[in-house]
Amino acid sequence: SGDWSSDVCSSDLDTFQQASMFESVRVVREPKQGSNAARHRGAIEAAGDLFVFMDADCIPPEDILERTVSYFDTHSPAGLSGLYRFYDAKPFTRWWTLALQGLSIRGGNWLLQALGLGALGVGGYFVTTRDNYFSVDGFDTDLNLYGDDIDMACRLAKRGPFAFPRGMVIDSSYRRFHDGGFWQTIWWYLGAVSSILLKRK
Repeated sequence: SGDWSSDVCSSDLDTFQQASMFESVRVVREPKQGSNAARHRGAIEAAGDLFVFMDADCIPPEDILERTVSYFDTHSPAGLSGLYRFYDAKPFTRWWTLALQGLSIRGGNWLLQALGLGALGVGGYFVTTRDNYFSVDGFDTDLNLYGDDIDMACRLAKRGPFAFPRGMVIDSSYRRFHDGGFWQTIWWYLGAVSSILLKRK
């Protein structure tokens, strides 16, 4: 079976069934496996000028779209992402993992762009304009999990700044870190970052 996609894409059939309950959501089928293929299909089908990509286990703040549009209006970035706050982790874990992301992801993103080496992105909340998306040929549908958001951010950064606005935080599940182990998952992410950045040299 293929992934399911709307303006918000998902590979989860349960998400497809839930999305179908809303009249304002149009669901389309993407036969190619993988979240990137689903996201790209969603972009092709979407009618808007601003593309917002989210993961199925993310819970956005009620005002996140308003703040996102405002940021694009005032800063005109090539794209932006938000950091994760893990709603199903213990309170201290929620705090220190968010602080760690601020230092490593937001700081690393700034440093990479300052050095002209690329950018970092977070697939759980990834936003760009229609023009920018298609100008860099969209998500690489041959890439799987780990690295797809970074690859896209690197290509977008050639068109302008890729941002992590302060306060742009989205609630997400800690499940991936819980299932794979925190440091093992971080190691996978670091490997993906290194692979993408080295490939782009």
